Amino acid sequence: MRQENLETNVLPLKSDTGELKIFFVGVGSAFSKLNNQTNLVIVKKETSLLIDCGTKTPQALFNLGHPVTDFNNILITHSHADHIGGMEECLLNFRYFAKRKVNLITTKEYKSIMWNYSLKGGSGFNERHNETGLKLTDFCNIILPKKITKFPREGYETDLDGLNIKMFRTKHIPDNAKSW
Repeated sequence: MRQENLETNVLPLKSDTGELKIFFVGVGSAFSKLNNQTNLVIVKKETSLLIDCGTKTPQALFNLGHPVTDFNNILITHSHADHIGGMEECLLNFRYFAKRKVNLITTKEYKSIMWNYSLKGGSGFNERHNETGLKLTDFCNIILPKKITKFPREGYETDLDGLNIKMFRTKHIPDNAKSW
């Protein structure tokens, strides 16, 4: 592994060498005012993946030379605001400015939780669509990862343009968890 600093304030969204690159959009906590929230960008060849889109992420990406619509792929890890709080702005930008859908990697279970409890109120009622409000699939192409059967805990996997992504279930705040 090699660590390097950005030579400019513009985040590269391609890797000409094909190397896997990971960039921290922020390194702060949910309440950080200086270091943005912990959100990541993974880049391999022509593929870029935004992992989490917290409340400050659209501004942080703008400061790094990119609107949220420069990304084609997003993965949200969980529904705390520092991980999903900027998704409403992101979805609305894709629908009304970029006029295209973003790929969203999520499990079937979390897709419903994410939409019904975090995103629907601010995104679903922007316009009448087919005599109802909008749905998550009006904003996103959903990529459902496959369940990994031989894994020590609940896990999922998908391939995204040569980038293998494995996700596993964790207890984010395990105040009463007996195991991880």
